[in-house]
Amino acid sequence: MASPGHLACQQILEDLSLMMGFSMTVSLMPFGARPDVLRFDPATQGLFLGDAKATERPDCRDTRVRYLSYIHWLSVSRARVASSVCAICFADCGDGPGWEALLKAMLIGEGYREAMIQLCDLGQPYGAVWATFGLRQS
Repeated sequence: MASPGHLACQQILEDLSLMMGFSMTVSLMPFGARPDVLRFDPATQGLFLGDAKATERPDCRDTRVRYLSYIHWLSVSRARVASSVCAICFADCGDGPGWEALLKAMLIGEGYREAMIQLCDLGQPYGAVWATFGLRQS
């Protein structure tokens, strides 16, 4: 059972994805995993991948491995990567810089230059960070 903090973060991500135009829910990734929010925008062919973090911290190894698998899957999917967004909502806004650094490092590690990384303090205790994917580096 998800905690109230996790559910609040998940709802924030749902709202963010809808505001960005990702209107269709995607049920599962081919390897059976699913981030907390996975939506598709038929107009741009992009995906929104969002993970809610109520208790996990940016230095959690399992979190990094799982989220990196989402980014890697996106890069080989049929989605238009340049129109996609990956996001993390967290229940401790003090962790914002750490989540921002982690997201940037994961994108660079997968060969992407981020077009934009946005860190947003949503008021105590929540925060969110999201990135649009830039062009893949060769």
